[in-house]
Amino acid sequence: MPVERRFAAEADMLGLIAAAAPELAGPGAVAVFEVQSAAGVPDVTAVVFDPGVIAARAGTGFVTDAAGLAALLALSDALARHRSLDAGQVAAAAGVSASYARSRVLPGLAARGLAVMAAPGRWAAAAPYRSPAVTLVTVEAKLRDWRRGLGQAARHAAGADAAWLVLDGAFTRLAAGRAEWFRAAGVGLAGLDPDGTLRLLLQPSGGGMLRARRELLAERLADLHGAGAVSGPVGRVFGRDLAPSTGADPRRAGASARCSR
Repeated sequence: MPVERRFAAEADMLGLIAAAAPELAGPGAVAVFEVQSAAGVPDVTAVVFDPGVIAARAGTGFVTDAAGLAALLALSDALARHRSLDAGQVAAAAGVSASYARSRVLPGLAARGLAVMAAPGRWAAAAPYRSPAVTLVTVEAKLRDWRRGLGQAARHAAGADAAWLVLDGAFTRLAAGRAEWFRAAGVGLAGLDPDGTLRLLLQPSGGGMLRARRELLAERLADLHGAGAVSGPVGRVFGRDLAPSTGADPRRAGASARCSR
């Protein structure tokens, strides 16, 4: 009887997950690896970019720092109510001091053409905020340690439209039997086979998405994508380079750097 072929390493799963990005995030989805979110680094993010926003922001760039993005969202929300904000109000929204908002955050947004001084000491967004990501789905890959994978995927869920844990398809039975754990975490479960077949076993319940976290990841993904890269820094774990056991590493084509994680 032939021996069933399985994955030897989690990194062996990444290229196949990337190829299945449209199954997870819809038509037009692309995969980006190892991009820092507000809470951890998803193995893969399947994202459908908004080409109009990508083109419009080509000149100003993307806001990849948490304070700057929180300030931009607060200014945009105020603009929708026909209001402007002072530095203290922006600071409260961004979680920084008023002096830092006044000296660094607001001038930084203004230099990019994203914020304007509406009156002395008052600031407004130059235009309503539009996300560069139409759909954003995070994926954590594990061979069989579903409990650890579920915990990691759950941390990413608050910053995505959906979050998935993808296991080697041979080891999904125990995890699928804990459907209530996945529902409580808002995470979906899928099994991946070495031939590329992706089986969606439990749909993510979602519901706990936080806008600031989602848009921070969206901005970072768009920034990396605009630079022509497919991955953030590819880390080492306990000094080991966790590369695929065979074939090319899909993260290495355009990876921005290497660092410890």
